[in-house]
Amino acid sequence: MVSKAAVIWQALLLSAAISVFPLILYPATFGLPPLSLHPLYAFAEWGLYFLLYLALRVTLPLHRKALAAGVVVLFRLSIGVVLGTLVWFMQGIPLETAIPQCLWTYPPAYVMHIIFAPFVLMPLFNRVWARGFRFSIDSRQTRGAGPAAGGFSFPSQAAARIPVRGAGDNDELSFDAACAWVGEYSGVRMSILVDADGLVVAKWTRQKYTRDAEYWAAVVIEMVRFHQRCPRGADPVDVQRLELETVTGRLMIRRTGPLWFAVQTEAHAGELVQVRIAQATEMIEKHYHDRYSANRPAGLEVSHV
Repeated sequence: MVSKAAVIWQALLLSAAISVFPLILYPATFGLPPLSLHPLYAFAEWGLYFLLYLALRVTLPLHRKALAAGVVVLFRLSIGVVLGTLVWFMQGIPLETAIPQCLWTYPPAYVMHIIFAPFVLMPLFNRVWARGFRFSIDSRQTRGAGPAAGGFSFPSQAAARIPVRGAGDNDELSFDAACAWVGEYSGVRMSILVDADGLVVAKWTRQKYTRDAEYWAAVVIEMVRFHQRCPRGADPVDVQRLELETVTGRLMIRRTGPLWFAVQTEAHAGELVQVRIAQATEMIEKHYHDRYSANRPAGLEVSHV
């Protein structure tokens, strides 16, 4: 997946191109008569773009298509105003004449803007419209080998988040607080804390998934066990952390004492999420030590995966 910054830069560069290019042609009309359009034609443009998205994005809800068409109309008007301002600055035409001319009467500018505007914004809309992504475990797509398995889907229907809970009077609240702390970072989809048997100790989800936390806990433990069964020498691998990265998403797993902390993020989530994960891991380790280690009888060992 192309990064968010790259998509934004692409849209800005294309916007600048279609804004400036008619200035190179101005005032040539190539035999086309000046147009005599009224600002109310913007509603006709909205209808045109709505039909375009109706054809291109069949599964998109109607209200999103209508909103996208409105955004494109506003974008088309904006680049027309930019062109009019440039004409005023470069050609010395009064501003009150240059802007309406570039918006409604100069044929090359109007035709170019109305045709290219929806396609300049299409990559941005595609990011907003993305309904989910496929997360495939594939050795060619990982930082660290993973098992060859089928893909897991992440639908992106929003759901209410669990509020951040401070370290309270019981264990579940404190572990949940660590999971929720990571969830405060933009781009995090889900965080779960899993024990060595694959049971969910705590969880936090931003979205409603087709698979529940118990399913993902089993996936996490299976990934860990797979790597432990792939020794580089005579002894099993002592797995401390795993990261699975595809073009569409990331799964990061950290060992914290006898538990495993797993975080799912969008592909474009910034590297600062690593800071959140490290802080949450420290919270989990501290809470586990305070609640369990101090009260463990002498000589009793805690098994580690």
